[in-house]
Amino acid sequence: MAKRKGKDREVGRKIDYLGYQFDFDKTLLRKRTKKKFARKQNKIKSRKRRKEIMASYWGQCIHGDCRNLWNKLTDNYMGFAKKGIGLKQTTKDGKRYFDVQSKPISMLLNKKLTIHDFESGIVVKSAYEGSDKKRYVVLASMDGTKFKFITSSFFIASILEESRCEEEKGTKIFPVENVSIERVQLSGRSYSYKFTKYK
Repeated sequence: MAKRKGKDREVGRKIDYLGYQFDFDKTLLRKRTKKKFARKQNKIKSRKRRKEIMASYWGQCIHGDCRNLWNKLTDNYMGFAKKGIGLKQTTKDGKRYFDVQSKPISMLLNKKLTIHDFESGIVVKSAYEGSDKKRYVVLASMDGTKFKFITSSFFIASILEESRCEEEKGTKIFPVENVSIERVQLSGRSYSYKFTKYK
């Protein structure tokens, strides 16, 4: 496709491929797709279904030059948070998902931590054991930065479960400050981890 001399418009027709129209200097959504999106936006009354449709078309719009189209069809909306679309805080099986960076527990030894929360019964695929193993995901912070770590340590699991029982009775446990993690030597070469007070 070549530009006509002395003018800004291109010579030739647009290439229609994979749901987009490729022009000399831009990539637009196919006309049929734009019309479908506009009709659905006007037709659907359910707020939840509208969010799902917006998320679907947003996936297409981000791969083209569709900012003006998106603004026009969604009332100048450029952020999902304003429309109530955000990352789900739970997984499919109802387990809470902590949307923070994950750190290996071995990097947290003898550091001053604050434990904020945890989720039990998280299934993690284990290549070594040949079966799925349930673990604990712990939400913690260090120097004001939140992160999570995953563990199957019996010692840590026992403390967490006891804390949950106390909270269910009405005692506020979390957050717990000045916590440290120590490595515990088990039989042979195996080892585990436990919570201790930071010194």
